[in-house]
Amino acid sequence: MALSPSLMLPLPARYHLCTQLGEGHYSRVFQAEDVYTGQLVAIKQTRADLSESELAFARMLLRREATLLSSLAYQGLAALLDEHIDAQQHALIQEFVPGETLETVLDRRFLTLKEILQIGIDLCAVLDYLHTREPPVIHRDVKPANILLREDSRLAALIDFGIARRFTAHARGSASHRWRPGQPIRRVCDTLTNLGTIGYAAPEQYGEDAQTTPRSDFFSLGVILHQMLTGEDPASASKVSLPTLFQLSSLAGRAHPGLADLVATLVQVDPQHRPASAAAVQHILLGLLLDLHSVPGNRLAPQFFSLAR
Repeated sequence: MALSPSLMLPLPARYHLCTQLGEGHYSRVFQAEDVYTGQLVAIKQTRADLSESELAFARMLLRREATLLSSLAYQGLAALLDEHIDAQQHALIQEFVPGETLETVLDRRFLTLKEILQIGIDLCAVLDYLHTREPPVIHRDVKPANILLREDSRLAALIDFGIARRFTAHARGSASHRWRPGQPIRRVCDTLTNLGTIGYAAPEQYGEDAQTTPRSDFFSLGVILHQMLTGEDPASASKVSLPTLFQLSSLAGRAHPGLADLVATLVQVDPQHRPASAAAVQHILLGLLLDLHSVPGNRLAPQFFSLAR
């Protein structure tokens, strides 16, 4: 993506901007080179076109994200290297993780069952690391655009912790302001706060003061598995009515019954009916992958991120 000077705010002289990687409502992400070390970095910088109130809100989000990232260290995450704050901007400097987003890959081709299972296994390992922190960390925006893959389709990193938070079991929002089964999701999004991405966010993420738990990330994982298996965009389905509107029946004949059952469990509307842990989900996916590799003539041994405790 070509760089435009109007998009950027000046950074310390040690960083030479290379290209724009992406953008959101409050920030843009650039690839840059640290001229002191030669290291490539990713810089998440507040946008240059924000109003004063928007900039204040963006600063708050980036400060919270930096605090969270500074406490994490795992092979499937981009490490926070530095933070730059001045009168004009707020910027996070992170490890640059080379790769292609799952979103881009899915736009280009279908994945093999082996690739789907392997991506699911690797994602579970990262989620297990996050959810077993004390207190647990909930990503809340697990989606193909935030999943980086290596050239061999293995997980490189789960990125963008802009709306991630630490879980506190007692922090509950008002029940009258949460999404309820049968309520059109677009009406909720138009009138109340929505944290996450429509189609991938769990139902409990919609509504003012919505309460999320680690199981909210499992809903997103289930939607992603379904999308990888069918090629169906869940965001298109959710425009009609409910966040669970995508057709689970379309998995018939496309997936092992055990995988179809797992996806159905992951996307249960009631969080208590979803799996209890990422380790449990990974165990099921690993079993399915081992079954796949037991087919005569297939000598490739499965590999996966080890679960961090």
